[in-house]
Formats: sequence, C-alpha cells, structure tokens
Amino acid sequence: MSLPPGVDAVCDGLTVTFDIRYVDGEEGERVAAAQAAAISALLNWLAHREATSTLEQGGAGRAAEEGRAA
Repeated sequence: MSLPPGVDAVCDGLTVTFDIRYVDGEEGERVAAAQAAAISALLNWLAHREATSTLEQGGAGRAAEEGRAA
C-alpha cells in the first residue's frame, strides 16, 4: 500500500504522522512529565470505559473470571 506524501502510517482510515525530536535537560524533563500525565489520563479513561462497559453488560466481566471481583 502506498502512503500519501507526509503520512507515516494509516490505521482504520486514520492517517498518522510522526515528528520525533530528542530533548534532554529541563526540556526533556518537561516532555517526560507531559507524557506521563497523558499516559495516566489514557489509562484512567480506559479503566473507566471498561468499568462502564462491564456495568452496562450486567456483570463483573474479566475481573470475576480471574477471581478479582469484590
């Protein structure tokens, strides 16, 4: 599959472009903190989404299957 100019990847119809910069020092620490906050937000969203989905289905989902349900 040939990608359009300036596009690094296509997934499910979404085009993705990467811009990679290497930074260190104070700027690197700021970038690392921003990335950690973004990953934390994503994981919290995912956990809430899965919990909501499980409740909508009327069960404890995978947690119950694994013996982790309260």
